[in-house]
Amino acid sequence: MKRADTVALWEWNDARSNEPSQSEPAFHWRWQDVEPLFDQAVAATDTNASERRVVNLKNPALPADYIAATTNINCGFQILMPGEKARPHRHNLNALRFVIEGEGAATTVDGKSCPMEIGDLIITLAMTWHEHVHEGTEGRVVWMDSLDAPLVLHLQCVHFQPSSAQEFPALPPDRAFAGAGFVPAQIPHTSYSPIFRYSGADSVAALGAMPAAADGARTPRHTKPANGGAVM
Repeated sequence: MKRADTVALWEWNDARSNEPSQSEPAFHWRWQDVEPLFDQAVAATDTNASERRVVNLKNPALPADYIAATTNINCGFQILMPGEKARPHRHNLNALRFVIEGEGAATTVDGKSCPMEIGDLIITLAMTWHEHVHEGTEGRVVWMDSLDAPLVLHLQCVHFQPSSAQEFPALPPDRAFAGAGFVPAQIPHTSYSPIFRYSGADSVAALGAMPAAADGARTPRHTKPANGGAVM
């Protein structure tokens, strides 16, 4: 069996039945080590020469050619300078972005403009068109990208499509969901949230209103307004 590269599953199961489950070790990326790399990234390339200016986080516990933070999540800091933009495109990777620094940038998702302010969560669901533009004049904008890229790569089904003529679904404006307990009657039936931008300021307000758990933690969830489910 060994020479034929096969395994007796009954023996393998029995041998492992009493072993504790193993998870990858935690790893701490220190801001004081990562942040200085942003200026180096800006000096090294621009958006005309590269598809994305991203400093990716690489977990040292993973194989050398496995560029990811965990086995199924890819994380990196994307930097956009004034006047720069990342071309419109879409892919079957799900992505979310937390805005870390700067002002003046926006992400457009399926035709809806999402201003990028510090603390904002912006989601770009699989196969939604999106682009990033920095129309400000004061310094860089930095956000953290998190994608399920390792999972989609493992499944060998990555699809990327650059911009072309497209029609966007008709989506109600975000202000239509501003009243707690109310949603538009004609809300589109999509598997994802019709809100692509979750304001950092609103998140702070929600945090202050949340009841504390037994350990003192306050934990608001970002939700899909139609049913309170996950946004992605």
